[in-house]
Amino acid sequence: MCDLDFASTLANNIVKTAKTTYSSSKLYKQTDGVYVRNFREFDILSYKATAVLNKFEPYPITKQTPYQYMIREVGGIATNAFVDGRNKSYGKNKYYDSNVGIEAYIIELGYMNVSKDLDNIVKNEDLYVQAIVESIKNLQSSY
Repeated sequence: MCDLDFASTLANNIVKTAKTTYSSSKLYKQTDGVYVRNFREFDILSYKATAVLNKFEPYPITKQTPYQYMIREVGGIATNAFVDGRNKSYGKNKYYDSNVGIEAYIIELGYMNVSKDLDNIVKNEDLYVQAIVESIKNLQSSY
């Protein structure tokens, strides 16, 4: 299970600073404003088939592996952040499987085709940015 502390802090700061609300969605909800979808059997079989086709050992993903984590593999290949050497065309990152790497968060502030959401985003743009920046600054000061 991944550590969701920063994601929770980020969501809380955005809601508080930009005076908005949490999503009412329950699907994949871990806590207010934080959602994680894990791999499904279909996803795992698809990744294994791709690995076999490309002649490298499949990544060790299970139904407990967060799906968004693996989606970041696209960036991982581009930056070598999570490349562990099994696919010889990408080499190996010496920081693979360490605490050093890329953290990625998808922040959904609303839907542009919902006028209330779009108005809120436009009116509170600076507050959203402020909340995100303050969350990152607080994260950096904790290290």
